[in-house]
Amino acid sequence: MRKIYDLREDTDDVIQVQKATRTTKEFGLVPEHGPFGSPEWWSAVADGRIPVHTLEGRISRVFLSGHNDWEEFEVESNGEHSS
Repeated sequence: MRKIYDLREDTDDVIQVQKATRTTKEFGLVPEHGPFGSPEWWSAVADGRIPVHTLEGRISRVFLSGHNDWEEFEVESNGEHSS
């Protein structure tokens, strides 16, 4: 298995979500378990207060969406496709 993404390593996106949460009402996440990506937030993931969903399968498609500037991928798992 090859890891293609790890939120713990995506510090730029975590910082952007935390900033949106602090500075707007239109964007961001409710900091119910601490700021997104913070040690408190990861603790809530570890103890199950924030559920974890895992999808395993084969990457069947890689593509750009939006204005051809947002990378996405599709995963085939048990005959179903998710993106």
